[in-house]
Amino acid sequence: MGQDVRLTCGVDTTPSAVEVKFEWLKYFMKLPRNPRYTQGKKNKMGFLSISKVGYQDSGVYSCQVTASGTNSKDTADALITVQGTRLMM
Repeated sequence: MGQDVRLTCGVDTTPSAVEVKFEWLKYFMKLPRNPRYTQGKKNKMGFLSISKVGYQDSGVYSCQVTASGTNSKDTADALITVQGTRLMM
């Protein structure tokens, strides 16, 4: 809890010139705007960084990849479970 997490998602396309789009979802819905979430891509790798992870960040995250010129989408899922001691004041 309170640490940063980075999820990555890669794709191998042929030909290598095919442009790909990465979209990150939580529980199969677009991620809400949140200053703690940073999304990006480099070459054929997409990433999602979450800073200062808390209980509210637990859940199933999906990386959805679409190649240009196609209607097909591939998806990979990851489960984040945040554990720790919740302090009551």
